[in-house]
Parts: sequence; C-alpha cells; structure tokens
Amino acid sequence: MSDYRAVPALLDTPVTNPKALLADKGYDSDGVRESLLWRGILPIISPKVNRREQVVCNFRGSRDRNHVERLFSRLKQSRRIATRYDKTASSFLGFLSLAAAKLWLRDYFNKAYISSMKDRVNLKLRRYMTICRLSGRPVRFPTPAIH
Repeated sequence: MSDYRAVPALLDTPVTNPKALLADKGYDSDGVRESLLWRGILPIISPKVNRREQVVCNFRGSRDRNHVERLFSRLKQSRRIATRYDKTASSFLGFLSLAAAKLWLRDYFNKAYISSMKDRVNLKLRRYMTICRLSGRPVRFPTPAIH
C-alpha cells in the first residue's frame, strides 16, 4: 500500500487548517494535489521524474522538507529512538524531547563558543592596533605561510 492513500485520513484529523503540506515524491499524484488545493492547502511536493505532465514545484519549500528529514535522521542516531525501546508513548515522547534538546544545545553552544572566540580575536586585534598607533610603529599582520 502506498503512503498517499493515507492522505485523506491525515487531512480529516481535527487540527488547525495548515497553509501548506511538505511531502516527498511518494505523494505526487493528481488526486492528492487536487484534494489539497480544494481544502486551501498549498502542496509543496517534488514531482516524480516519470510524471507525464510536469507541474510547477516550489523547490525552496522542498529544501525545508529536506531540513526536517535531516532532523529526523539526526534524532534516529539515538538507538533508543530508532528501535523504540520505550513501551509507553509518554516515555518515548519524553526521550524524544531530551534527544531534540541535546541536538539544540550542541548547536547553540557551538555557535556561542565560535562567536566568543571571534570577540576575543577582535579585542586582541584592536589592542594591538592601538599599541602600534600610540607607539608610532607600523601595524604588521602575520602572513600565512605557503607550503
């Protein structure tokens, strides 16, 4: 059974009306696109290569779908999530939240560390330039060695 047969049940779930649906090529059918448009949902679906009538695709939106897929890939690197060890949905959701927080914190602290290192380098550079200016020495920057 193909995944696109589950689209009507997905669209009938009682949630707010989405503006767009990001999906992969498996959902590229005229029926799915038509039902989404009738509901006022913009289909952002990459067209299949063997499609007879090519449709316009928002490839920028497809890039967002790729980011989501990469996130799931990074989350599944945790063995507990990939194999679903937890018996209850609440404990699985709790561990999923912990794994997502771990990914977010790693990116957050790496960015903070890099920006603090840039600030340190800029401060040292400004001090060096001030000392050179006050002493009358020319400012010389070390040139990288070419090997």
